[in-house]
Amino acid sequence: MADENSFFIQVLSDHLNERKTLPPETIDWSIVLKLSNIHQVEGIVYYQCKDFISAKELDRFEQRYFATLYYYKNRERLLTNIDKEFSNNSIQYIEIKGFKAARYYPIPGLRTMGDNDLVVHESDRERASKILSDMGLTNQYEYTGKERGYSLSNIHIELHHRLIYDEVVTIEEQNLFFNNCWKYVDHGDLNHSFHFLFLLAHVRKHMLNEGVGIRQFMDIAAMAKNDPSLNWLWIEDKLKDLKLDHFTQTCFALIEYWFAIKIPLSFPIIEEEFAEQATKRILNNGVYGFEDINNRRNGVINQLQQYDGPRWMFRTKLVFEKLFPSYETLRIGHLYRFLDGRPWLLPVAWVCRIYNMAVGKATDGKVILDRIMTSDELIAAREKELRQWGLIE
Repeated sequence: MADENSFFIQVLSDHLNERKTLPPETIDWSIVLKLSNIHQVEGIVYYQCKDFISAKELDRFEQRYFATLYYYKNRERLLTNIDKEFSNNSIQYIEIKGFKAARYYPIPGLRTMGDNDLVVHESDRERASKILSDMGLTNQYEYTGKERGYSLSNIHIELHHRLIYDEVVTIEEQNLFFNNCWKYVDHGDLNHSFHFLFLLAHVRKHMLNEGVGIRQFMDIAAMAKNDPSLNWLWIEDKLKDLKLDHFTQTCFALIEYWFAIKIPLSFPIIEEEFAEQATKRILNNGVYGFEDINNRRNGVINQLQQYDGPRWMFRTKLVFEKLFPSYETLRIGHLYRFLDGRPWLLPVAWVCRIYNMAVGKATDGKVILDRIMTSDELIAAREKELRQWGLIE
């Protein structure tokens, strides 16, 4: 592993374990800065290394450190106001993922997050949406039957009514279990063991789709280390029931390898070669996997893996679907807002889409075709990787 990669992980491990980070003998701080940036942990690295970061990069690290803390306080204030408004209107909600996981970090304010995820009952979704709008949050996007995104002063709120949505990679047992989440809520707080399982399922989803960065593994490590209420026997049984056990054993082994945090469950010792490969892949991904362009093929590969017939037939079907999407798909795109409420204009939108793809105004048609025509060799390599992670048999 490159010295900068090793040092970067050591810094994160030191932070999670509340240890002092020792200065490296030689390091390229520009590489460490890039890793910190794409994984959104600049504040943590600054906190651990501020006494010896090179002068050239120190200002950037310091700026991100204070910006992260400033954002945290604003986010905390906004979520307090949302809690007050929801409570006044008898809307039950739960927090999931980042904001809930941050409390397990030595300094919660340094755990950055893109979205703050709130879950309400489906019957309360419209009222909750109106409250957010009345509070001044702007509705940025909405996926039919899924989440709604709101924003205020660069703070993003995602409003959900489910924990798991139907996707190609969805496992029915997980769908039923996690979408029965209200059974595991007590006085507004989601059961911690349940939430730990959900964090693992969420990592699985991202691994199978656009990719995942090291911060999601830090969440699992921090919670495992600092939450004494976790019921490990129940978690172990549920991991088997939810068909998550093989994958999570790999995650636990890597968490011990990276952060020296032991998960109190049994799992095989990880092979050094795989650990090196996995580390390189996770670090290359960035926080959401977008830094690695190869991840953009994963969605198509998932679909091809699920298809029983000839791949050429399925590829033809995908090309047709990309050229002629449904009304529900196109109407949420900013280029086709004229469609909203006018489904009879769908043929016009198709013509516009084909033109926009040709001239590059929409998603480049060549990129779409390239993903659909992913070679069998690349599919086989992806299948090998998923098998090593315990994601497929």
